[in-house]
Amino acid sequence: MGIIHPKCSSFMITGCVLNFVGYAQHSNSSMTELLNDIDRVDAIRQYLTYLNNAMRLNSYASIEDSANTQNIFVPVWCRKGADVRGYFVWSLIDNFEWLYGYTKRFGLHYVDFNTQKRAPKLSARWYQQFLHGVEVLHEHDEQVDTI
Repeated sequence: MGIIHPKCSSFMITGCVLNFVGYAQHSNSSMTELLNDIDRVDAIRQYLTYLNNAMRLNSYASIEDSANTQNIFVPVWCRKGADVRGYFVWSLIDNFEWLYGYTKRFGLHYVDFNTQKRAPKLSARWYQQFLHGVEVLHEHDEQVDTI
C-alpha cells in the first residue's frame, strides 16, 4: 500500500518484510562442503549489502542555506529508500522442499535426515555474528567440524 506524506509530497510504499530466496546446496556434496557453506555466506552477505543500500537510498538531501549548500539528515517519513521492517533467511534447517524433495539443502543448519541430528553450518555462525553486530571480515578462515 502506498501513501503520500503531507510533509514530503512524494509517494512512499509502506513497510515490507523480505525473505531471502535461499541458496541451494546439492545433498550429494561432501560433509565438509555442506557444513562450510562459504557460497551461502557470500550470497547472504551480498543480498544484505544490496538491501542496506536500497534502504539508505536518498536518506540524505541537500538544502540551500543562505551561505552554502549542506547535507542534512531526512526524517524516516520522508526518505525515498526502501522501508524494510523485517528480513527472514531461508531456511533455518535443511528440510523437505516441494520442488526438490531432499536433493537440495537450503538450511543454515545441517540435518542428517536418517538420524535427525543437526549441526550449524558456517552460514549459521556468520549470520549469528551479523545479528549481534559483529563485522565479520574473514569468515572463510573458520571451518566447521563434522557432526
